[in-house]
Amino acid sequence: MNYDQYTIKAQDALRAAGTLAQQRNHSEVGLDHIIYALLTQKDGVAPPLAERIGANADALLGDVEAALNAYPKIHGNAQVAFSAEAAKALANAEKEAAALKDEYLSAEHLLLAASESDGKAGALLRKHGMTKRALLEALKAVRGNRRVTSQDPESTMQSLEKYCRDLTALARQEDRKGTRLNVSP
Repeated sequence: MNYDQYTIKAQDALRAAGTLAQQRNHSEVGLDHIIYALLTQKDGVAPPLAERIGANADALLGDVEAALNAYPKIHGNAQVAFSAEAAKALANAEKEAAALKDEYLSAEHLLLAASESDGKAGALLRKHGMTKRALLEALKAVRGNRRVTSQDPESTMQSLEKYCRDLTALARQEDRKGTRLNVSP
């Protein structure tokens, strides 16, 4: 595992997952910790992907929180390592990055690998509609055909969403409400 080949957001998520495990006195950093870190990451790619898929973010976080509460606790100053499930997901994330022809492993690769996990964390994501297929479709909408070629791709991937309005989405919302869309700047 070469952290230099991870994007800044992927590195931050893994650090946050480790910190979360230590704060909760957990014996290991599980895939649930990583998923929680990805879903709560400020300006990360996981929340917009979940939103595009239509996953209920509050329900998903609640389920992840419940899974975290079930982890065994340790007392004392022990060094926490990745669980077998998390380590396997990290290895699979590298394969996902290679399959997408990305030069760096990014947060979306971690999420894709997590969704394919055979364990409880993967089942939890799939329960909320976050399957590999759904994530790949949402990823196309978020990043288009761009590849991850730098350690900070997240800052540019969603620039259209940050600085522009999706008039089609707004029109659909207004149509559901029965109101008229105002497109003036």
